[in-house]
Amino acid sequence: MNLKNGQEIIGTMKDVQHDDEIVKITFLINYEIEVPRDKIHYKNLQKLIGNRIGILNINDSYKIRIINGGKKTRLNDSNTFW
Repeated sequence: MNLKNGQEIIGTMKDVQHDDEIVKITFLINYEIEVPRDKIHYKNLQKLIGNRIGILNINDSYKIRIINGGKKTRLNDSNTFW
């Protein structure tokens, strides 16, 4: 599954893997999405495994948020996370 512009996926992140072209993020809801590797930070995603997260595609710029009981958590890389 690829995220279309304006589409967000929310779920508990289970795993993250990568190759030369893509980062594959697995959610407990059993969706797998593929994101071009140059659009998302693989190492930051590894730290989020087990968290409930949202990934939003805005004009091929992927935004990631951690959802903790309704609170949003900002991570260090402001270009990728909100």
